[in-house]
Amino acid sequence: MANKPAKKKLCFVVGPIGDDDSDDRIHADWLLEDIITPVFDEHFEDFEVTRADKISNPGQITSQVITSLLDAELVIADLTTLNPNAFYEIGIRHAIQKPIIHMHLEGQRIPFDIAPFRSIKFSRRRPVDIRVARTALLAAVQEATKDDHEVDNPVTFSRGKVEFEKTATPTERLLTDQIGDVRARLEFIEGYVAGGVTISRNTINYDSLEGSNVNRLLALPRKIAIVVRAIPQYVGNHLPEDGR
Repeated sequence: MANKPAKKKLCFVVGPIGDDDSDDRIHADWLLEDIITPVFDEHFEDFEVTRADKISNPGQITSQVITSLLDAELVIADLTTLNPNAFYEIGIRHAIQKPIIHMHLEGQRIPFDIAPFRSIKFSRRRPVDIRVARTALLAAVQEATKDDHEVDNPVTFSRGKVEFEKTATPTERLLTDQIGDVRARLEFIEGYVAGGVTISRNTINYDSLEGSNVNRLLALPRKIAIVVRAIPQYVGNHLPEDGR
């Protein structure tokens, strides 16, 4: 009696999918068929790659997606377009602390909550961009599938921070606060350059970035809240209709 072939491991791909022939579907198919699938076909034959719309089993699609997120040996998440469903699915994967690889189209701004964690940038401007993306993905999958791979995401970071704070010395706490202060300032500067991105911290709300407010914000103490709102542009010498 012939032996049954070994069941393949699952690599589940999440991201914007959209309707047939939509821009999101064209993007999703391009990423899946030109970058992800070729890498696995050539280097990881023990994996099956699938996406939510490719699941053929009968049943509720939401339940099947969540099951795939929980059970898959690896998840590849496309952050492009900041799709809400994709981020919900990414959050599930982060919560269970299993391997996930982030990817995004070059030029896409990543939310600061996950920006510190590595994401593979890819582009489709030139043919060489495809090869570069495949090489980067190959290295990421090789790392993520190692037996000793340590998952690193916002959930593991927060849990590690809690454990650290339980045993940290005063000097270590001071250094941690100073690093947090530097990060907050960098996030503010990035938001200011981008022209009005909300940066959450704790208590302070400024509606304007003009004049001395920039210096005031940069001089604020650590653990602050900065909410930055884009300022309407003046037209000629006239104020906006609301008078501000």
